Amino acid sequence: MARFGTGKMGADHVRGLHDVVSGARVTAVVDIEAERARTLADAIEGCTAYAEPAAAMAAQDMDAVLIASPGPAHEAALLEALGRDHHRHRNLSMPPWFTNEMLINDSVVHEMDVTLWLLDQEIAAVTVHKPAPTSHAPAVMNDPQFVLFETELGALVDVVIFALRYAVAGRTVRGRTGNPAAR
Repeated sequence: MARFGTGKMGADHVRGLHDVVSGARVTAVVDIEAERARTLADAIEGCTAYAEPAAAMAAQDMDAVLIASPGPAHEAALLEALGRDHHRHRNLSMPPWFTNEMLINDSVVHEMDVTLWLLDQEIAAVTVHKPAPTSHAPAVMNDPQFVLFETELGALVDVVIFALRYAVAGRTVRGRTGNPAAR
């Protein structure tokens, strides 16, 4: 797996993948600041530092990417990953320590970033609804959860998040993550 962006959040993701996620192997880190990428890569056996996403994706031992670079760098890396078929993700189960709060703090926070980027408006209010869990929900989860963002100019963005897959929709932008076969 390659990780794009090695700042504070990126380095934390790399440590989490390397130290916590069973079966994950970080083979590449990418950052325009080559020294920062090299320092992080040197701490992980078999990991190589790259300055360009395309070079990392061309590596033989790379089959997945995690893109968390600053917004302007996302598009090119994402298009390159999609062109190389590095875009499949599916959570088949949730670890027992995963909580309802983590659905918001570790997942929906990314939709907040996307909302700010797409609409160029601050989020003024957030409402979270936790309906009755689906039959597929992990035992201690409120799954799904419905999250409504209201921006400073009155735009509404709704996010429906499932522990095992999730989707986001807006007035003219719709997106869904996860494996299409699981929908």
